[in-house]
Amino acid sequence: MNLRSPLPTRFATPILLVAGITIVAALASTGSVSLQQTIMEMFINVVLVVGLYTFSGNSGVLSFGHTSFMAIGAYVTAALTMPPLLKQQPPLGLPGFLVDAHLSLLPAALIAGVAAGLIGAIVAVPLMRLTGLAAGIGTFALFLICQDVIKNASTLTAGEESLVGIPISDTVWSTWGWAVAVVLVAFAYQTSRAGLRLRASRDNEAAAAAAGVDIRRERRIALALSAVIAGVGGALYSNLLGVLSVTDFSFAASFLIIAMLVVGGMTSLSGAVVGVGVVTLVVQGLRTVEAGTSVAGLEIPARPGMTEVGLALLLLLVLALRPRGIVGGLELRWPRTFRRGRTPAALATNPPLEITDDVA
Repeated sequence: MNLRSPLPTRFATPILLVAGITIVAALASTGSVSLQQTIMEMFINVVLVVGLYTFSGNSGVLSFGHTSFMAIGAYVTAALTMPPLLKQQPPLGLPGFLVDAHLSLLPAALIAGVAAGLIGAIVAVPLMRLTGLAAGIGTFALFLICQDVIKNASTLTAGEESLVGIPISDTVWSTWGWAVAVVLVAFAYQTSRAGLRLRASRDNEAAAAAAGVDIRRERRIALALSAVIAGVGGALYSNLLGVLSVTDFSFAASFLIIAMLVVGGMTSLSGAVVGVGVVTLVVQGLRTVEAGTSVAGLEIPARPGMTEVGLALLLLLVLALRPRGIVGGLELRWPRTFRRGRTPAALATNPPLEITDDVA
């Protein structure tokens, strides 16, 4: 008797990732308000980290500027969803068509993603002429420029003051839907011809160029798509908190997104999602220690700064022991007992494995 897989092996990765995300959402939807808030933040981080993976994971160029696209999405969504009366309060001075606009989150997030994608496509033209470390420094320059724009364009962003009055409309299931959609989009891209060409240039740039791959063009496409996803993540973030500040898009936020990707595994979609889950658990534990707690009657004093220190130590530990991340740059696959064409005799001589490095 053959034990055949009900679905092709190539679809195992998105199915298993979506199943895991769905289980987490189902458990959180019946939990406390604080748990639901944590899970919503985690799903938004899935959107942001998968967005970063779409470019950096497939191209091999680490980007420090993706919080810039996140900020664009967040402020565009705020301008589209805030009540018109609040948009007329100083220091804001939005154009008339934005003052009158009052959209729900779904169309606002889509518009925000397109806006971030357009900016990404524009900045990709000069940035993708650079390679290696120079390209990474170029993305960091983009981050610094975005910080200055937010601080000084007070009529659009409220400057260094907090922008308040953004409707809070995120739910566990709405953020789940966006996380699932982004995972499917990222998987479709990495297994497409464009994605495979970009991954080939990541593994061997000279060989890819010799085979006719236009590396600059492929990286520009990936950066634009990645910016769209990051813009949607920023839209969700603004509607989760209801308030925006320039500090929400600081280097600490950028470092957290990069750390999640590196911890899970920079070169695989599964690593991006797993990294978000692992770092979320670690950060939540460190925040509890940082605030002070009581265990078995023993009072543990507050330890300010523990979250940043602990996250840095986790990152160093992973880089030392698992340089390619927790999943080792591999993708989730069906257990061997459910693989197509596997027989009990074959299974007896081939122990089950959970992951492989194939992406197609």
